Amino acid sequence: MRSIRTLGLTAAEVQNRRDRGLVNTMPDDTGRSLARILRANLFTLFNGIVGASFLLLLLLGAWQDALFGFFVVTNTLIGVVQEFRAKRTLARFAVLNASRALVRRDGADVECAVEDVVLDDLLVLRPGGQIVADAELVDGSELEVDESLLTGEANPVSARVGRALLSGSTVVAGGGLARVNRVGTDSYSAKITLEAREFSLVRSELRESIARIIRWISLGLIPVGAIVVNGQMQAAGGWAAALSSGAWRDAAVAAVASIIAMVPQGLVFMTSLALTIGAVRLARRRVLVQELSAVEGLARVDMLCVDKTGTLTEGTLTLDELKPVEHPAPGWQQALAWFATEPGANTTTQAMAAAVGPPIRDYLPDATVPFSSRYKWSAAYFREGESPGTWVLGGADVVLGTTVAGAAEMQRQVTRLASAGRRTVVLAHSPYPLTSTVPTVAPALPKGLEPVAVVVLRERVRADAAETIGYFGSQGVQVCVISGDDPLTVGAVAHEIGLPAGLVAVDARSLPTDPVALAEVLRTERVFGRVTPQQKKAMVLALQSLGYTVAMTGDGKRTSTPSLTR
Repeated sequence: MRSIRTLGLTAAEVQNRRDRGLVNTMPDDTGRSLARILRANLFTLFNGIVGASFLLLLLLGAWQDALFGFFVVTNTLIGVVQEFRAKRTLARFAVLNASRALVRRDGADVECAVEDVVLDDLLVLRPGGQIVADAELVDGSELEVDESLLTGEANPVSARVGRALLSGSTVVAGGGLARVNRVGTDSYSAKITLEAREFSLVRSELRESIARIIRWISLGLIPVGAIVVNGQMQAAGGWAAALSSGAWRDAAVAAVASIIAMVPQGLVFMTSLALTIGAVRLARRRVLVQELSAVEGLARVDMLCVDKTGTLTEGTLTLDELKPVEHPAPGWQQALAWFATEPGANTTTQAMAAAVGPPIRDYLPDATVPFSSRYKWSAAYFREGESPGTWVLGGADVVLGTTVAGAAEMQRQVTRLASAGRRTVVLAHSPYPLTSTVPTVAPALPKGLEPVAVVVLRERVRADAAETIGYFGSQGVQVCVISGDDPLTVGAVAHEIGLPAGLVAVDARSLPTDPVALAEVLRTERVFGRVTPQQKKAMVLALQSLGYTVAMTGDGKRTSTPSLTR
């Protein structure tokens, strides 16, 4: 029997799914249509009163008295142009950027447009490629994906057979086959894209106050207009005389003048102008303002939610210190230098390069095991050198568990460092060679490992982070750190940038799902780690329910889009 697991769909099966509409068509909704934008900005009470008065004067031939119509046109144009520009910018937003996909059909790998991918297609995954539809991994070796754009997780995620893969994530290592199980608007990236483009009316106290004033004024417009018209008619010799002599036109113009004088045109115009200037200045700083009232909303913010990686920190690691054991194996610095500069070096090992210096030119291993987030270590075997054997660099929980002596003390040291928010990797040495360098399932660590040194790393905090947080505090804006990273690391960064030392980072996996209970937690807690994208959104909504005007910011790569749209 033919297997979809390895051969993919046949041409007939692909056509059948196309006929049923099971294709990967991405959403093209970009919020409010141009007609809705025009309607929202044109049909207002202010425009109704001023516009009706303007038309009446034109009908009476008193166009020289109708110049106030300029306010209606200008005020409407300001709102329409700004919202239309935002609409066009949002139209270019997409989580999914790939234009082509590689799929396996009839046993052959073929390239097709992203829109031509159908349900149950087999995606061929390769490093650097973007996953174009939600899928399940059915075959793969050492597959690692970057989901930072979707989940905020800064580190690559290891994927095994059966794991769900989200559209919009990127393959950073390994390869495999994944069966598409959600396409088009059902996919994760499409939902995020639609949510980012969603338009929600911003509450503006300024505009609400002005609208309230105009509503009150409108109640007096008819009686005031009637009194003015009657007075003008009587001054012209009465209604009959005014109608016969044409003086009623002057009476009508006078009535319009009295009505227009009651409407705060200058206030409305200057409010729109001030908000427009604010939007333009924000645009120069690459900030998209969907609606002018958002400028006022930004000014009223009293709770700022920030991500950690890429926002408070630079997204890179720096070496804090090296802690060798009392009598380390000779040549350990050269081993670290090789790990720091080898072609497959990751951000962790690259952070050591400046401190340990370059390796000796001819210091090359005879066998290696590359790092994988699945087994959390890498290794290099040297037949010659000061300490022949295998050097292993990896997570303390993995490497120390296999060491012969000194593991307990070093583990306690690592635990203390972790509680201070530091990241650690352990260098260990074994006189024995690697038993396998082919990581089919998980390569085995060599026997006889002994700890040599602890490499202590910390995230590089932005130089202006503490100053920025201090500025917000002086302006009465509270800061809430919401990150997908480890709570200990998040807490350490929060303290480093000047948040109160008494704040303890909360593991978001323990947070309640009930909105009311979540709001109670957020009354007092301000630092959170291991927060999922949907939790970020729920936390923003909970803070809003407490009466805060909330702003959410991130680096644009890792921050949850659902939370940003709230």
